[in-house]
Amino acid sequence: MKNILKGCLMVLFLAGILAGCGGGGGTENFLPSTTDDTAPTVQSTEPADGATDVAINRKILATFDEAMIPDDITDAGTFTLTGPGGAVAGTVRYNVVNRIAIFTPSADLTAGLHTATITTAARDVSDNALAAAKTWSFEVGVSDDITPPEVSAVSPVDNATDVSSRTDINVTFNEVMDPETINLTTFTLETSAGSIHVPGLVTCSGTTATFNPTIPLLPGTEYIARLTIEVADLAGNTLPTEIEWSFTTGS
Repeated sequence: MKNILKGCLMVLFLAGILAGCGGGGGTENFLPSTTDDTAPTVQSTEPADGATDVAINRKILATFDEAMIPDDITDAGTFTLTGPGGAVAGTVRYNVVNRIAIFTPSADLTAGLHTATITTAARDVSDNALAAAKTWSFEVGVSDDITPPEVSAVSPVDNATDVSSRTDINVTFNEVMDPETINLTTFTLETSAGSIHVPGLVTCSGTTATFNPTIPLLPGTEYIARLTIEVADLAGNTLPTEIEWSFTTGS
């Protein structure tokens, strides 16, 4: 009797699987695929395509939609910049945390039209190359950027109370920032007594930086978030003073 019951249950189980896979013609709709064969794309650039009056002393950024192979990005010829006088000398770095390629010119840019290019040599970590080369152009002005960045807003706000123990700490600046200058050294979170430095992950995209704690914050505790003066914009201008604000978690 037990064997008959087991057999019936097995038949019902298999029938359920086949019903769940109906219309697909096979188990490919039942089992998840782990293969990444999608080409990566450039999500955004800084300056944006068509930008005008770009400062002569700034970096050029390209943000990807997924993790890329760093060595491919930094290889000579993958990320290039040309201007009125031809190829622009510079160095390329890839910021792994933020998926951002950074072109730093060796000298101030010349006024006029510039074109940046990322070739199909750029590949994601699954070895998929860009489907086509990414190019964008912008007009460089005659002035350099010497204005320090400013913090426009923070969240949680200063002196906030009853904050969730799983909150992220966000900072909004008045301009696009250099992601390599915003990290766990320059953007920190600790208890007001300084006894606990919170571990976390710091990301920066455009005008926003985020500190994501990797452990829940303590309940009913005051925390201090801090930005050091090493935080800089794309022209290398740093915060004029250290910025800090506090908030208290709920009970």
